[in-house]
Amino acid sequence: MMCKRNASVFSHEAFFLFATSTFNRGYTTEEFCCENLRPFLCRPLRTVNAALYKTIAAWVVGTTVLAAVAPAGADEGLESVWIVNTRRAPRSGSLRPAEDRITYWRLQADRRWQQLDAGVFHQEDEPSRPTTVFIHGNRTDRCDAVSAGWRVYRQMKRDASGKAFRLVIWSWPSDRIRGRTRQDLQVKACRSDVQAYYLADCLRRIRPDVPVGLVGYSFGARVITGTLHLLAGGHVAGRSLAQPAGEDANADGRQPRRRAVLLAAALDADWLLPGHRNGLALSQVQRMLVTRNHSDPVLKWYPLMYRRGGPPALGYAGPAGCPSGEDLDLLNLSCSVGRAHDFGRYMVSSSLRGRLAWYTFLLDDGSDGEQELPLQTATEPRQDPLPQAAEEPEQVTASPSAVGPVLSAPHGDRQLITHH
Repeated sequence: MMCKRNASVFSHEAFFLFATSTFNRGYTTEEFCCENLRPFLCRPLRTVNAALYKTIAAWVVGTTVLAAVAPAGADEGLESVWIVNTRRAPRSGSLRPAEDRITYWRLQADRRWQQLDAGVFHQEDEPSRPTTVFIHGNRTDRCDAVSAGWRVYRQMKRDASGKAFRLVIWSWPSDRIRGRTRQDLQVKACRSDVQAYYLADCLRRIRPDVPVGLVGYSFGARVITGTLHLLAGGHVAGRSLAQPAGEDANADGRQPRRRAVLLAAALDADWLLPGHRNGLALSQVQRMLVTRNHSDPVLKWYPLMYRRGGPPALGYAGPAGCPSGEDLDLLNLSCSVGRAHDFGRYMVSSSLRGRLAWYTFLLDDGSDGEQELPLQTATEPRQDPLPQAAEEPEQVTASPSAVGPVLSAPHGDRQLITHH
């Protein structure tokens, strides 16, 4: 940055460092200038040269970001990309006033995000346009949430082959909290239960004949199972829906068409069993894909979240028992992902990519979910088809001694280790 003696001159190095570090951030021009250029543009500029840099910064960097963030060649008639932002919604207590605090943003044809109301969002419900909701994991700010969402978008774009679809990036408050890592994870686990309520209320309003795919990573997977349990009429953290989705079935009695993908799921391995915390979740999906990675360095310590030990994580050991074998697809990614708790590593796995098309309703198998899922047995080269894979931020990447276990809210007679 600039020293006090040169505060009136806009630094060349600072400008290009700023432009490089924010190239792939998800902002409109207004947000970009207001939030990111303020440290540079709001200084007392007293020279003509500095004023010139001010103008160039606002125009060049803003234009560059818009071109980088928006998907190239997006056809508004076929593809619809939304951000549902719940970062300012209530995080505890009564959640009823949350509707005014949840914002909906749609990517326009001119590659700008436009804020719209929930009514416009649900007006896009069409049976011919599948909806996929992506829920990110912990320690993800809103820019990284959009970046991770583009990974899903690029994969769906390839799978769609011209078919219409809608992608919803569910942006929830998972930014890292200062202090102990254990405390940070405990707070996020409780917030994921709140997000389950918000997501369940949103899905309940979607027309039952609209295919919905749910993709969640780490704590995002916990949000999904809690959401499905609520939609079936269950309770999560003492909350339930006023009108469960079971009452919104189609006229012919069919349940809504939903499929779910749980990546590196940070929840107890036994939660999907009948009678357990999310035991009703499987009743709300046609099929659920669960990935397993017994080399995950973060989920490895999941049992230590309880005072006297506890079950392993679903994403580490797989589902306990056999809740419903015909409804579950277990995918072992221990070799392809390895010792990493990184969303990017999952998205470059050929085994996972081969299944995402079916789980996001982009594979036209003519079965309407009744035919057996075509498993991908062929292996692909290990080259990463996404050129920016190595540049994507990791979600929770630190040594076990620094990160500790992934924590979740207590259930049953188990108690979390808490520090005051």
